[in-house]
Amino acid sequence: MKRATSKLDRQRSTDPGDGWKVVQGVLFLAISSIASLLYTIGHLKDIIVNAFNEGRSISLLSLWVSLGPVDALFASLSAAAFALVIYLEWYRRALSRLLLLATPWQGFVLLTIIAAWLGQAYLFPGVLLGGDTGSHLARFLEVREGLTAGTLPQWTNFDYLGSPLLGFTGPLLYVVGGALDILIHDPVITAKILLFTTHLAAGWVFYALLLRLGISRMPAMLAAIGFSGSFAALHLFLFRGVFPQAFTIIGLVLIFYAAEGMMRTAGILWRDWLIFSLSVGGLIVNHQPHALFIGLYLGLFGGASLILGRWDWSRLWAVATAGIAGVGISLVAVVPIIVESSWVMINPSSDLLLLHLPTWSRLLHLISWRDTRTTWGSDYWAYLGIVLVVLAIFGCLSAWRCRLGLEHRRLVLAIAPGLAISFFLYNPVVRDVIFLLFFLGILAALGLEWLARAADKESRMPLTVAIALTLDVASTSVQPVARRDKDFLIEAGQYLARTAPNERIGQIDLKRDGSFNVDIGPGSGPLSSYAMVQRVAGHHNMAATRIHNYAVTILEMAAHDLGRDGRLDAPTLTLLRLLNVTRIICFSPTAAGCPESFVEASNEGPLGRVIHIVGTSPAIFSRGLVNLAPPPGLEKPMLWAEDFTSPIPQVSKIDDFMMSYLRDAGISSTSHDALALPVYDVSTAGSVVVESDPWQPILTRYSVSLQKVEIRIMSGGRGYAQLSHPWYPANEVSINGKPIIPLRGAFDLVVVPIEAGINDIEIHPVTTSVRYYSIIASLSMLFIACLFTVLLAIGPRRA
Repeated sequence: MKRATSKLDRQRSTDPGDGWKVVQGVLFLAISSIASLLYTIGHLKDIIVNAFNEGRSISLLSLWVSLGPVDALFASLSAAAFALVIYLEWYRRALSRLLLLATPWQGFVLLTIIAAWLGQAYLFPGVLLGGDTGSHLARFLEVREGLTAGTLPQWTNFDYLGSPLLGFTGPLLYVVGGALDILIHDPVITAKILLFTTHLAAGWVFYALLLRLGISRMPAMLAAIGFSGSFAALHLFLFRGVFPQAFTIIGLVLIFYAAEGMMRTAGILWRDWLIFSLSVGGLIVNHQPHALFIGLYLGLFGGASLILGRWDWSRLWAVATAGIAGVGISLVAVVPIIVESSWVMINPSSDLLLLHLPTWSRLLHLISWRDTRTTWGSDYWAYLGIVLVVLAIFGCLSAWRCRLGLEHRRLVLAIAPGLAISFFLYNPVVRDVIFLLFFLGILAALGLEWLARAADKESRMPLTVAIALTLDVASTSVQPVARRDKDFLIEAGQYLARTAPNERIGQIDLKRDGSFNVDIGPGSGPLSSYAMVQRVAGHHNMAATRIHNYAVTILEMAAHDLGRDGRLDAPTLTLLRLLNVTRIICFSPTAAGCPESFVEASNEGPLGRVIHIVGTSPAIFSRGLVNLAPPPGLEKPMLWAEDFTSPIPQVSKIDDFMMSYLRDAGISSTSHDALALPVYDVSTAGSVVVESDPWQPILTRYSVSLQKVEIRIMSGGRGYAQLSHPWYPANEVSINGKPIIPLRGAFDLVVVPIEAGINDIEIHPVTTSVRYYSIIASLSMLFIACLFTVLLAIGPRRA
């Protein structure tokens, strides 16, 4: 009788209904615990941050006392849910058997629940601050404003005095983010939704890839949890702020998924062909260097798979044609960068593929438990998860020894070249930890596959390993990095956008020890997350125009003057006025306002103490021109902040050139007149006759929006005006509705002729012929790709 009962119990425990009960229990636990963590940890974090900012000590007792009934309620619900899951496992082995016998839908839902729980760090309330986060938030806002106005914006007047918005950086994420923000109308929430969604999607597509590679459901599900929840990914987005790479991760997995389907018989050819071509095109548009690296790794994997017999040589045409189609779709984001790169600071001809030997300290980043930012600069290696790494080692060994069959041994051999070279191959803008995580995630799935095959159906060993893996990634996923104490920055940005929309600011960041540094970019913060503010610095310095080095050097000159005696020297003031800088604002970690040592600062509302620069104007006038072209090597290569710490020769040469500019220009300190405007080539001014009679030009209108500058100058005679906006070949300058070819100022500012009477000047972007034909080529290839997909789909049916 006992034996019969035991058998009946086993039959019941394998029924799908038991599995769904466990899934429901895990869902209850996930919802209650994430509510508890988001509320309680966020509450405690705010207390700790405020105490730190105010210089107060904090104790465990004071934190405990601060907890209230809501905290207790959430904790109680979490405890009850946890007890339910323990009960189901302890008395019915329901969780253990679910891992081994889950239906496809049960496995997918369980993966979704756990992956969503591991993405809670993206959901914490407050402003995101890490790394490049502010730059991406500002781009969402700018693209949203452009789309709202009915156009995909090509230019922004709010970065680096004005710069291309999407032309020299991957536009895919920003277009998606900007479009989503039309609905959300909050760039920070938009970013959180995007990051959380792509986090889930990464788990889903990796799960699908593992199933296609022949991994069974339980190992595939657990490996996908380890892949999507790894701190290496969280580190990228919340601590380093490289948002576009969220799309890169998904594109990487989709490309391998589609290639595996096309080169074997695992999928539907037309569907995989379309996924591959669209993924290639999307990756290149999103970020070209990452697409190049993914192509290289796919080539290594594919070459090994062909040699080992995993892939069918006769199907190579499918991958080749899909790849060509993807490259064709991406031409709009490739050709203009190559052709027009000389107009901005980007250098696409720089070395893309570099080799280095990983140091022991960098290797330790991958396996040493960390839940905080660990790297700076171009190093992005972070904790992968020790359980994931151990499982990958077991997977590699078991497959190599053919314990999983010949097919999985071939899979390991195909992965080996890419995994090996990923430790040595790098590029400063490529986040190589993505590829390390990808390959190790596949190997970890093989380790879990071996464990699932070796374990008895009554064994709790798979559950133990699953818990260890989940706890490993969970221990680093609870990251309340969003801040709710930065409202003073948001308020400052909104104040400037409201009261000074046509003025430009320079920014100084104060440190806790009393030192400071000037913000020359790239980067941004909450100041630009909710408001568009004209800054001398900006978000994406690769897209800054060739005025960049002069502009940031002027800011550094201002910082040097202020650090010396708290005052700005006369030459510095003149140069700042040329840039139409009306204020120098300061921010400390806790408040807005410049220090008392800046003796010329005065209070201005939410900005605190501000250095006001009087006598600024977006235009200076002269009746004469003078030749003054900069010596070679000043405008490129691009200057970075560290170049001013121990000044390099380029900096001193720029200083000398700017002094030459001031001597030749002879700018009046009391008016907006100059003896002559230095330009690259006076001969390009044509046959304009400069009159000698008094002319007294007056600026009567000046308006700056996202993509357009509008100026009205009333003049009594003919002459020239230098505008505080960069000379850029893809911008059209018109006077009284008639397009003109502006003169190129010695600092790469726009110089225009003005006539007697009204001069209505407008500056706005235009689509260059290169970009126009690239758009046509990309759309044509997209149409061809869709047509070819249809032919592939209907071909087998006709046969």
